[in-house]
Amino acid sequence: MNDLETRAAEFVRGVWHDYLEARDYSGIIRSFDEEVTWIGTGEGELCLSLGDAVRMLGAESQEWSGHFSIVGEDYRARQLSDDLFLTFGTIRAREESGGQDRVVADLNTRFSGVCRLRDGNFSVLHLHHSVPDRYQREGEFFTKSLTEQSNALLKKKIAEKTAELERLNDERRADETRYRFALEATSDLVFEYNASNGLVTANSALYLGGKNPAGFLPDDDFPHVYPEDRDRLRESLSSERVRQAFDDGETALSAEYRTLDGEGHYTWVRITLVPIRGSDGKYRRLIGSIKDIDRDKRREQEFKDQSRRDPLTGLYNRRYTEVMVNRFLEKSGPAASGALFIIDIDDFKAVNDHLGHLLGDAVLRDVSERITQLFRSTDIVGRIGGDEFVVFLKGADDEEVIGEKAGAVLNAFRSTLAGHNAGHAISGSIGIALCPRDGGDYRALFEKADSALYSAKKLGKDRCQFYDGGGDPFLPSGTRRGREPDAGRKSFTEHIAEYIFQILYDSDDINKAVNAILAIVGRHFDVSRAYIFEDTEDGLACNNTFEWCNEGVSPQIDNLQQVPYSLIGDYAANFNEDGVFYCDDISRLTVKGLHDTLAVQNIHSMLQCALKNDGVFSGYVGFDECSAQRFWTQEEIDTLTFISKILSTFLIKWRTQEKLAESFRVTRAVLDHQNLWTYVIGGDHRLLYINRKTLELVPGAEVGACCYEAFWGNRAPCPQCPMREMDRTGAGSCTMELHNTKLSVWTSATASRMTWVDGQSVCLMSCVDITAYKEPGRS
Repeated sequence: MNDLETRAAEFVRGVWHDYLEARDYSGIIRSFDEEVTWIGTGEGELCLSLGDAVRMLGAESQEWSGHFSIVGEDYRARQLSDDLFLTFGTIRAREESGGQDRVVADLNTRFSGVCRLRDGNFSVLHLHHSVPDRYQREGEFFTKSLTEQSNALLKKKIAEKTAELERLNDERRADETRYRFALEATSDLVFEYNASNGLVTANSALYLGGKNPAGFLPDDDFPHVYPEDRDRLRESLSSERVRQAFDDGETALSAEYRTLDGEGHYTWVRITLVPIRGSDGKYRRLIGSIKDIDRDKRREQEFKDQSRRDPLTGLYNRRYTEVMVNRFLEKSGPAASGALFIIDIDDFKAVNDHLGHLLGDAVLRDVSERITQLFRSTDIVGRIGGDEFVVFLKGADDEEVIGEKAGAVLNAFRSTLAGHNAGHAISGSIGIALCPRDGGDYRALFEKADSALYSAKKLGKDRCQFYDGGGDPFLPSGTRRGREPDAGRKSFTEHIAEYIFQILYDSDDINKAVNAILAIVGRHFDVSRAYIFEDTEDGLACNNTFEWCNEGVSPQIDNLQQVPYSLIGDYAANFNEDGVFYCDDISRLTVKGLHDTLAVQNIHSMLQCALKNDGVFSGYVGFDECSAQRFWTQEEIDTLTFISKILSTFLIKWRTQEKLAESFRVTRAVLDHQNLWTYVIGGDHRLLYINRKTLELVPGAEVGACCYEAFWGNRAPCPQCPMREMDRTGAGSCTMELHNTKLSVWTSATASRMTWVDGQSVCLMSCVDITAYKEPGRS
């Protein structure tokens, strides 16, 4: 065997040792590929996915707690391709009983499997193990054994089969009756089709689009069906397709399509075909139903439209705009052509500042309507966030015509006036990329158009700019093209910062404030979920402490408490030097525990920003995309990182204050219940705290008063003062016996240094009543 084959054999050896000797179910699962299949010795021991394997191993661990000792083994491997290896061998193992090491039975097993090599690590892709048949004689083969067994059972089977056929005929007659009753109760039209003579009978005189039920049967030309649905319907319900499906054991076929109704309008219907089989098992007749589903389909389409549209302008949202452009380019193939516009309103922040956000929203709606009117209904127009729009002109390849269209957009901006007296003029800038010259997919075209937009901004705004393919002369060498914070693109960052600071400043409830901020950011960037995780005190686990979810996205906060970092590796190592962990496709994550943790939340892409306390990783702010793969732009990453730093600063300081406040509450409760006269004084001798027992002795004492006045009746600091003596000597504490003539008591007073809530150094005084020792005669 070569080196890789040796490694593959050794890897499989480790898997079997984990399974038979160590019984390490977690280790076994980690060694499985995500597409693992597994055939065991039991009749039902068949795994077709990693989930099946996890469930089966979990059940096994609950039902049997023993283990084996491997007393003989042989492992071999052969390389099939660059990443696939065939492994096979034999194992002889001895079963051990509990902790007594008593021999119970021996196991001889053979195995074969396929391992996958990925990023230097092996995983089990397929595993099959079996136990030799001890009843098969020397020189006898599998096929001969089967023949002998089948001959012995043949007569019995013939008799059983005859009875079975009679029973099946009875059941089929009963099934036919049930199908017919069920379909008649739930459908608008039920019909029967006899495959041998083509006769059709129906339960109703209902005709759809002037067609009787025969017009809905296999091999019809479907002239009454909406043209775009015909090929799909013909493919679904051809005689060959119907016969093959039912011969393969399918119990029903159905299709949905649009057909003409009695008034000449297209309406959605669902056709369902159920086979009625003969005694030979072949279908002889069809019972069919046609149901009007138009209302449900239109409601479904409304929901889809809502998920694809920007709620403010009604244009396609960022995500669906990208989907539509890529769909057109993929369908058109190498011959695809078109132009991608990125349209940005110049200085839109000033519009919001002068007119307010409500009127700012009205400007966005007006601009979106004007843009839509300038383009064909077949072109793709979307809003990608804030004051930015994207337009894709399908099939456009003439730069002069494209430039004229961009000029029309700029003129539309210039004629848009806003404000109470229409005194604020609006202008816009446009970056243009051409397909196929500048790219063949949405992402490539967007980056080029974004770079062109940057150039238009630097050239003075209120203009359009084609991507020239040679770089931007205004960008220093090596600088990223595209969105730059100082290129007239700060509006959202400054705007969101203003929102966040205002919310945090005005709120006296940090929990509500943080939740409000996550909602603002989540809605603006159209993410599925925004959240915060904070580390536990020991740093070994983390808790999901805040969460906002977009519509239709399931909350995960209850499932993500005390999540151990041991399951997901060195998590802090995923963040770069800027504190950002960006993953546009979680399927590429190599740490299995991390991938599984994210996949179960239905996450496709994510962006996370670290929370740091004095430079130490202490959690993260995250944003998930659960509907499709997402590419975050650099501006989005910069903005979200900036937001995370603001949250990190406030949240960590608030947590610190919480801990200090809780510590102070605990300390105060302890001091209040001590059988001592205890109080705290600052360096100016003013009282900062007085415990309950001291207030019982001196009811008139108040926080803020000087100790020498409140307790001693003096106008100046006492000559004998433990705090002053401690300061003079530099000692950590000082104890004196003092006689208080005002209160007529002797005390043993101890002064000690401590740090107060605000961080200042103060003096804690603890006084014990020693009057009984000093004046024994007093009662």
